[in-house]
Amino acid sequence: MSPAGAGARNSPFVLLAVAMLAIGLDVGVARITYGVVLPAFARDLQLNLTATGLLVTLHLIGYLLGTVASPLLNAKVAPWRCAAPAISSLPAQCWSAG
Repeated sequence: MSPAGAGARNSPFVLLAVAMLAIGLDVGVARITYGVVLPAFARDLQLNLTATGLLVTLHLIGYLLGTVASPLLNAKVAPWRCAAPAISSLPAQCWSAG
């Protein structure tokens, strides 16, 4: 591969576009899926409306904290160090989900 191709691939605009697409897909799918499966969670776990509302509230607070903390963490720590724990724990999460 030529150095020119590598430079274009690592341009800030390309990296920004890829990051925005990845975040949009991740957050979009997670939020849509959560709302679809929430009634099944509530039914299977026998949660009342108050407990279900608390679960949704905690879920959205987690999104808010992640959104606020992400730029701060990326400024102080290399982005790959922020992502490494999540990526390395993925097999365990899949295994525990069955």
